[in-house]
Amino acid sequence: MTTEAAVTEIPEKEAPSMPPMDPGMGGMGGMM
Repeated sequence: MTTEAAVTEIPEKEAPSMPPMDPGMGGMGGMM
């Protein structure tokens, strides 16, 4: 719910928020 909602609702906001981890999806997935 958190990762999906963030990637679907704010893909551009979360992407730049987790650039050191991954492009965006990977950052969230790796974090969780």
